[in-house]
Amino acid sequence: MDREFYINPENWEDHDWGFSWYSLYIPFSRRLTPDIVDYLWRHPALTGPWRQRESFGQPFDAESGEHYGLISFGSYPPIGCSSVVISEAYDEWLDLVVPRSMLRQIVDVVEPRDEAHNPWMPTIDGVFIDIAAYIYARYPYEFALIDRWLTGLNVNTPEVTYNTMTFGEVPILLSPDLWTRLHPDVPYTVLPTGQYLIPRQAIPSHA
Repeated sequence: MDREFYINPENWEDHDWGFSWYSLYIPFSRRLTPDIVDYLWRHPALTGPWRQRESFGQPFDAESGEHYGLISFGSYPPIGCSSVVISEAYDEWLDLVVPRSMLRQIVDVVEPRDEAHNPWMPTIDGVFIDIAAYIYARYPYEFALIDRWLTGLNVNTPEVTYNTMTFGEVPILLSPDLWTRLHPDVPYTVLPTGQYLIPRQAIPSHA
């Protein structure tokens, strides 16, 4: 990837409409240790991390905080991404985000946000799903969402309900325990990790 494009702040700050970020969001009901960042960036789809965008191409630095790097989606060229741990009142979130400006370097991004208009979505989703399962195998969590996040939820309480999960709008991974508690009547796939993957555009009905 071109270094000047990578370090340009404008390519990391899209705020003009709702498709500014394509992201993986994972909440944890406990405080995270710094080694989860190092573990995340060891995934084969990721290259990095750097503590600053301006460090692009320099030796990697996996200390705590926000990090920048590259992500590869299948046969597409690598593009910029970043990770950050966000602390909230009851939990912490591990976020891996790709700015829209970066995504547009490899695909056409259009509204409405569906696979019919964005046929690349399954490829992008698939890499994020693989990363989410990779994290779960070492650091178990209740759920993960791709493309959208639910902030302010305490994953230790009944606040995470059937209605808050927005089944069908975005891909969601549920732990076996949370799947049992919510009983969503939607299409799903069981991953090798034991997680339940509910795909994008599933049509929900609550049993």
